[in-house]
Amino acid sequence: MAVVGSPDEVPGRLSSYSYGTFASDGPWLPARILNDITVPVGAKLVVRFLNGTSIADLSARYAAAADEQALVVRGIDGGRLVAGAAEIAAPPVGDWAVEVQLDYPAGQGSGSYYWHVTVTP
Repeated sequence: MAVVGSPDEVPGRLSSYSYGTFASDGPWLPARILNDITVPVGAKLVVRFLNGTSIADLSARYAAAADEQALVVRGIDGGRLVAGAAEIAAPPVGDWAVEVQLDYPAGQGSGSYYWHVTVTP
């Protein structure tokens, strides 16, 4: 994940996924074990595969970093595909665990990737 226009990329952590005939079901990942990224309020975030694989579809949601069981999860509206990458709006000001579910091309499956995102005013 990176802020649009920034060269600094932060790798996500994979939890649940399906790919071809393989699958693994994982839990919501708590912020304390995720890679950190700090962004300003209103930032656009981009998620892409470093090997250049295109993303077919996406959805994104977030929970408070302190809510390790993700009892209250909110969706991030307005995600879109741009040149094979996923672009989402940062959540509001706060400390969050962010999940972006990415669909792989040609119906090959999907994966849920997580980051610890701190949004500053």
